[in-house]
Amino acid sequence: MKRFAKLKRNRTGATAVEFAMALPLLLLMLFGTYELSRVNMMFHTAEAAAYEGARLGITPGASSDECEQAAAAMLATAGIKNAQITTRLQEDAETISVTVSLSYRDNTVMFPIFMGQDARITKTCELVREQ
Repeated sequence: MKRFAKLKRNRTGATAVEFAMALPLLLLMLFGTYELSRVNMMFHTAEAAAYEGARLGITPGASSDECEQAAAAMLATAGIKNAQITTRLQEDAETISVTVSLSYRDNTVMFPIFMGQDARITKTCELVREQ
């Protein structure tokens, strides 16, 4: 019994070992939360950019270039790069459609390897044009 009592008292370095075991998990959770928050922000920004482009396009006399510039300005505020903006605007059409597509890999901050090769965020907004 004296042997176990001696082992019980000798705990030097136990805190360091426990910290070394817990630190990777804590860092994974921290950086994972940050990346998921960034993805959520990209989803909402792409949706808002498509809406802003379409909202500008519903006014009479609006051009496709103006719609794409409005969407690009919204994306630039969030620091999103390499987005593809497509506008379907015809003079005699009743609706306008703006599609914003961006790559997660081009816009990630830390770990692009976790999302794979073809992770894309695509949002479309279609509004009725004013007459």
